[in-house]
Amino acid sequence: MIRHARWENRDGEFLALLHPDGLSLFDGGNLCKVDVPERAYTSMVADRLNNLWLGSANGLIRISPDLEQQEVLDGEFNSKHVVFMAAAPDNARYPFTIAVVVDGRAHLLQYSDPVPFLGRKKIADSLHRFRLANTEVFGGGQILLFDGKDWEALARPGVLSIAFDQSYLWVSTACRVIRLFMPVLVETY
Repeated sequence: MIRHARWENRDGEFLALLHPDGLSLFDGGNLCKVDVPERAYTSMVADRLNNLWLGSANGLIRISPDLEQQEVLDGEFNSKHVVFMAAAPDNARYPFTIAVVVDGRAHLLQYSDPVPFLGRKKIADSLHRFRLANTEVFGGGQILLFDGKDWEALARPGVLSIAFDQSYLWVSTACRVIRLFMPVLVETY
């Protein structure tokens, strides 16, 4: 098993179990296999709108609460290789429901976020000052944020995992942790 998630659909509440080659649902007594395309699956989340998202090396599938399947990544993004996904909390005040990390280089064990290094800073008054230098970034890693209707793409190479909290999207790569502020919906009364 790769991932699991609680998922509520038209037939009730289930524990969705993602396997390397497919999906099963467990209702507390019975385990049933769900007919999904055969792929190398990498990640799964259930969002607050009761959609189940399956990420793979070949794209992203959304299963609605009515059990309708839809292919999502169709070439408008840099890669179809889904590395990781995260669902926003149910009480989030920002518009995004999920975040999806895609990176075409992830399968090569050479992620597109190179390790920074310390280099001497050229300052006349001191030979002991160093600065953090980032090497050239290659590849086309992206974080895709979905608000229920539209996708917003952020260029962020080398992301290995992500997690939402009430105000931020936490991003980790092989060599750094980044905190991205999520804009809050404005409420008017």
